[in-house]
Amino acid sequence: MSPRPYTRKPKTDVFTPGDTDIDRRQCRRVVPMRLLALGLGRTGTASLREALQILGFDPCYHMLCASSENPPDCLMWSDALAAKYDGEGTFGKEQWDQLLGHCQAICDWPAVAFSEELMEAYPEAKVLLTTRDVDSWYESTLGTANWRANDPELRMLSKWDWGASHYWPMLNKFWTNFFRGDFEKNGKQVFNEYYAKMRAVVPPERLLEYRVGEGWEPLCEFLDVPVPKVPFPHVNDTKGRCAFLQQPAPTVAAHSAAATFLEMFGAGAMWLALAVLLARHVQVAVGIDLWVVDDEDVMPTSLFLSRPDIKPPKLDLTIYDRDAVTPGYIFLAPWRRPRGGPDHGPYIYDNDGELVWSGAANFGGIKAYNPHVCKHNSEDHICFHQGEGRLGYARGNGLILDSTYDVVRMVRPGGSLSGIADMHEYRLADDGRTALMTIYQTIPYDLSPFGITDGFGWIVEAVFQEVNVETGEVVFEWRSCDHRETSPYEGRKILPGDTLVGGFGVHPITPWDYFHINSIDKDEDGDYLISSRHMSSLFKLSKEDGHIIWQLAGDTELPYQKDFNFSSQHDARWLHHNKTHSTISLFDNADNAWKSTAQHSRGLIIEVDHEAGTATEKTTFDPPRARPGNQTDPLSAGSQGNLQVLASGNAFVGWGEYPYFSEHTASGEVVLWGGLARNNSFMMHYRAQKFNWSATPREDPTMFAYSRDGATTVYYVSWNGATEVARWDFYAADTAGGPWERVGSANRTGFETRFRVEGHLEWSYAEAVDKGGNVLRKSTLYRTFVPGEKLRPACDEWQCNVLAQPAQPSKGEMDAAEKLNADDIDWDEVKDNADVEGLRKLTPHYQRQSWWQVYAGKAMPQVALGVVVLVIVPLIGWAIYTLYARYRGGLMVRGLYQKVADAGEETK
Repeated sequence: MSPRPYTRKPKTDVFTPGDTDIDRRQCRRVVPMRLLALGLGRTGTASLREALQILGFDPCYHMLCASSENPPDCLMWSDALAAKYDGEGTFGKEQWDQLLGHCQAICDWPAVAFSEELMEAYPEAKVLLTTRDVDSWYESTLGTANWRANDPELRMLSKWDWGASHYWPMLNKFWTNFFRGDFEKNGKQVFNEYYAKMRAVVPPERLLEYRVGEGWEPLCEFLDVPVPKVPFPHVNDTKGRCAFLQQPAPTVAAHSAAATFLEMFGAGAMWLALAVLLARHVQVAVGIDLWVVDDEDVMPTSLFLSRPDIKPPKLDLTIYDRDAVTPGYIFLAPWRRPRGGPDHGPYIYDNDGELVWSGAANFGGIKAYNPHVCKHNSEDHICFHQGEGRLGYARGNGLILDSTYDVVRMVRPGGSLSGIADMHEYRLADDGRTALMTIYQTIPYDLSPFGITDGFGWIVEAVFQEVNVETGEVVFEWRSCDHRETSPYEGRKILPGDTLVGGFGVHPITPWDYFHINSIDKDEDGDYLISSRHMSSLFKLSKEDGHIIWQLAGDTELPYQKDFNFSSQHDARWLHHNKTHSTISLFDNADNAWKSTAQHSRGLIIEVDHEAGTATEKTTFDPPRARPGNQTDPLSAGSQGNLQVLASGNAFVGWGEYPYFSEHTASGEVVLWGGLARNNSFMMHYRAQKFNWSATPREDPTMFAYSRDGATTVYYVSWNGATEVARWDFYAADTAGGPWERVGSANRTGFETRFRVEGHLEWSYAEAVDKGGNVLRKSTLYRTFVPGEKLRPACDEWQCNVLAQPAQPSKGEMDAAEKLNADDIDWDEVKDNADVEGLRKLTPHYQRQSWWQVYAGKAMPQVALGVVVLVIVPLIGWAIYTLYARYRGGLMVRGLYQKVADAGEETK
């Protein structure tokens, strides 16, 4: 049985907006695997995951990663289960690195089924064995994971829901095999046998047996990390869940099926879910095109026949003065919530808007932030942050790539904050010897002055470190709560609950982010300039002890007199600086997605006179009124954005949550305006910048050769990331062994060069040649693709049709496709090289339906399902529960099955 192929998330899957659809089979390891937490599920693994991520083992893989965060992960888990239990295929170190390459730790099931395989794949990783009393574990598991693995409703849902169709088959197969077909009968025995096996096979020096109730000390001692100054998290207990939902805790088992049902569909949760659904998807009523996450009109992407695996944004340059723009390459990293459209990752484009490098091809489509050229060991490298976004911040690491696009260093914070670098700033300093990195750390705090008196308040403490790139040593660390001027005492601009990103302060999930640090710069004297978005202020900090030397507030007259304002700013940089004067550049958002202080965002250069106590607006860089998509409204970016002053004197601006970038002369004139999507796409990019760059990738060029009828052969060739190619020389032969003859040359034109020669050429390759005539690299050999007779009507002399958005087939066409079997295929026409998957030739060329037919047909089932799940089902459940409680004299709802420990009976 062949592995199930990857499929993207449906365009109308509106009930899981946070789910991603990353194809892990295309990924690779980018961080080391440091810890294997191989205790069975229901032994505190959810709390352990949060604890490990606080300690810097971030991300930590958990069953939630597959069930609700990235359902396509289940495809690879299914591959692993098939290899282990059915003997189908292989699953080794390479596959584990694909599936888990972004993680520094793993816990929970289904990983426990592969404990020995994981220990063999990662011999340097320590092993943690969470445990608990077998009887309490059995009771907890019976009403939760066992219920889910055998739930007929989830099984039914898996037949048509994208996420459930990945999750339930994998979970059921794991559960059936691991517990030998019957959890109720074998659960305790498997538990005892598993822990006995682990104690026998893991060397004592590599193993820690641990109960989450023991807290931080034994865990931190085993992992050799400092004990953090926050309470140990407990995230999957009844009291915690009910407090978050603002419901009374049930008196029965915490995870009984009925209790879980009531928590999911109780009034508070139901209306919260309904409100989220309406807030995120009310666009159905006003513009159904926003449902279309892959609409080429909204988010255009490029297709390259030599690299069909990549999906880069297609830039649209509406203003382009070639003589006035600065030479160089444009660096940006688009991302989108929810996922869809172009691949996430770092990208490089030339001044003409042509793709140079798709980093998504190298790093598996994981979010990247702020790609830029940096100096490391006195040579140019590429630096960027890679990780997963949270609400207003991110968790990940900094990467340094050389000119072959190999990772030469992974940089992360030091001390107790190792591995939790935020994306807002990652920047090398001191000729690349150190790195400046922001960290967003959630801590408990007394917020009783703000009305939070029922328990801990929670805030985000702004932290930054300067760390040694080679050793990881912390050179300098600064924390906002250590200084009165930057403490919550001064957090008066954004109060708890003012904005979604600002947080509510009542739970660790939504801490109050009163400061929001988003940039760090360092001057020649070693002092620091930082930007606080939520205080709308810049601060100069002492290199000695971090005290505040001066503060420039954007919306008050003190302590500097000024005749302008700025607010919610990003990317503050020194341009010139001495003891009496400072010239600073920044991106003035003038908007925090809650309120605006100006008509539009802008780039801004400020002159500060410290002796006179004045600040003067020196230059502004405004957006043009007319922009791609006929947008004439003021552009007010509620998040992100940057301003880069170039060596030429021009300025380069990234417009943050708007998918635009621009270049301006020193006087502010727009000489370049480009977009990578339209306003209504939800496509964003944290920063866009321009640099000189030279690279020769380690990977080889790739090509595609095509001949419709033998009269001509058309070549398509590209080399992802190469900057020095001037032309391509093409060679051909009748066999893969040669002899080879040069058949022509073509100057490089954009990312992919197309070249046509007369006649049919069976085997070919291309040579990349620089402007000095030197051969840089040869492509791999390629056998020319020739369409069969049935496909040929859909082809011309250049290529066959590419269906970017095929319309949905009719019911009759779908029925016909389902009835296709091996006897229907002319196997003599199935090619063994260029057309490996011969069934592709049988795909009908569907005519596109009108937009309302396509999208209404996709949207209405989801809307109907939402009404049923969020309204009708809860009402029926509430009615049944009310009648039952009245009949039993107010008895609380019990679990579907509750074991009576002393009698060993099963009651309902």
